[in-house]
Amino acid sequence: MVAEQAVFDKAESLATADYLRQVSVIKTEKETTENAVFERLTEDVMKMVELGTCSLADG
Repeated sequence: MVAEQAVFDKAESLATADYLRQVSVIKTEKETTENAVFERLTEDVMKMVELGTCSLADG
């Protein structure tokens, strides 16, 4: 969020293309980080299920 705020704060001094490019980079970094967290959490739950320390509800 710090990077987002920094870009937002200087938005008026940036050319539109530069602003959009920076926002796009931030968005990509955020998505990459979120995906890594989701993968790690999924792997953790799968390990817990395999070890029998967690059971998934039958849906």
